[in-house]
Amino acid sequence: MKSTELRIGNYITYHNAIISVEGIVKNCIYYAGLCFDSSTEQYHPFFPIELTDEWLLKCGFIDNNYTMDLKIGKRTLSAKWYSKVVSTGVRSGWYLKKYNHVKSVHQLQNLVLSLTGEELKIK
Repeated sequence: MKSTELRIGNYITYHNAIISVEGIVKNCIYYAGLCFDSSTEQYHPFFPIELTDEWLLKCGFIDNNYTMDLKIGKRTLSAKWYSKVVSTGVRSGWYLKKYNHVKSVHQLQNLVLSLTGEELKIK
């Protein structure tokens, strides 16, 4: 994960704990006053959070089987689950708005902000 994918307030994991990004300067991701350079191949403890059904529910989506809907103001965003083998129930990814594949919580946060101008509220 690169710092260019993130913004302040994005949720990611830090040593298996869920944290919110406190700052970003060039390639450095800040948390708890520490800077971690995300541009090098050196070890850094930040990782994206995989987008799951549970996370969509925490973000306020309502479960409608293979679709989850989120009402923001007058808009409704639908997350649809697509897989290569739909008939077997094997799931491969969530897609929002014109088939954007969203793999992680921070990507969902950024997409919702971009589409609606509002921050995603996470419970």
